[in-house]
Amino acid sequence: MHKAHFLPTKNPEFPIIELIVQDHLRTLANAARCKKKYALILGSYGDKRDRLVRIKGALAKTGLVGLILDEYPDIEEQTLTEKMVTYAAFCRFVIVDDIAPSGHIKELDICHDLKFISAVLRMRGRPATAVQADIGDEVSFIKEFSYSDDASLEQAITDAATWASGIVKERTKNLNRKYSAWRSPTQIMG
Repeated sequence: MHKAHFLPTKNPEFPIIELIVQDHLRTLANAARCKKKYALILGSYGDKRDRLVRIKGALAKTGLVGLILDEYPDIEEQTLTEKMVTYAAFCRFVIVDDIAPSGHIKELDICHDLKFISAVLRMRGRPATAVQADIGDEVSFIKEFSYSDDASLEQAITDAATWASGIVKERTKNLNRKYSAWRSPTQIMG
């Protein structure tokens, strides 16, 4: 089926097609749409959770939708780690608030291992743990964004989103070139 069949804005017959398209194809089409405008926000859910909401608001100003995992239901067969990986895979990039030690430390390692494009926000460049001070070294898909205080956090978020979107475009171009024997324009969901 041609990719235009999945896009409601490009096909006036979308409501009927939505009824007859197989679930797995509908899921893939939705995932492809999410990759265009969603960013997963990781960090501390405890007393620092308000910062995640602040990051979500700053991302909205750039035209992106921020996802905070605890705002979404769990799939009972999934671990919390699997939930994070599921959402990260569907998002354009991951943005990490590295202000205090939390579960994001493990999640950031996963982002590194799975090559998720990830922007790491660090106040004064200080990581939550010294073990991850070099997480973005020697890779092109993770970058640290240092900010001096709470007042400069929003600019760091904007810079991170701009950088991540540029990396996504570069990766897209490279992957389409490398996988040209596999991918044709009709096989790419937009």
